[in-house]
Amino acid sequence: MDSKVQTEEFHYIMWACECANWATLDAIEKYEGDSLASHCVFVEPADSSLILSDTLEYTGDIVQFTGQYYVDKGYPDGFVKDEQQVDKAKVFRYTSYKIVKSNYGQSIADQIDSAKYLVEKGSLSGQPKTLDVSYAAIMCTCPQWFETKYSNDTSNIEHFYLEPASNKIPAANKLYNGTNIPLRISVTGQFYSKKGYPANYFPTKGDPEPAKVFRYEKIKIIQNGSQVTQKNGL
Repeated sequence: MDSKVQTEEFHYIMWACECANWATLDAIEKYEGDSLASHCVFVEPADSSLILSDTLEYTGDIVQFTGQYYVDKGYPDGFVKDEQQVDKAKVFRYTSYKIVKSNYGQSIADQIDSAKYLVEKGSLSGQPKTLDVSYAAIMCTCPQWFETKYSNDTSNIEHFYLEPASNKIPAANKLYNGTNIPLRISVTGQFYSKKGYPANYFPTKGDPEPAKVFRYEKIKIIQNGSQVTQKNGL
């Protein structure tokens, strides 16, 4: 067992086999198909009280596990092999878990529909930069942010998604409350090299097209409706 205790956020992937089917978002963004399958892991509860309920392990489920990896690849405790060949994989033995997102009760079609937004965005490109961006408040789940400098030049406006670099950074999309327009912020980070969707993006309606995604590490409110501020943080 690896001595390092860590917390991993895994996404569940429904493969047509009994193989390892939990993957980090980083793996999902880098790989697909057989390549992604080889980067999936098994999870193993430290004791029977931690066995995942039947309401989990649906496509698109996201669970945060805390525990340790086994040093060698293998199979989780209690794994029963059938006639199908199942490759060994990394095994994460967890001592606690927290449900981030559950698709329990969704149809298979809905689960697949949610999973399709986990697409390859490529790598972060260029040097970090700071953008002054505004919220469009378009009545859809499409990309809403654009560079403020193009506010009066609609022919050059390109809307894009914003993605916080971690869950410790405020989510820009949650700043809009339905009335606080203009909403203008400053974000520092980088664009991904390919169009796609931000992490944990599961639209409730519509079928938005992939767009540029800006991953930010710093955020500052410039204008929140009629209130103008330049203070750091939120």
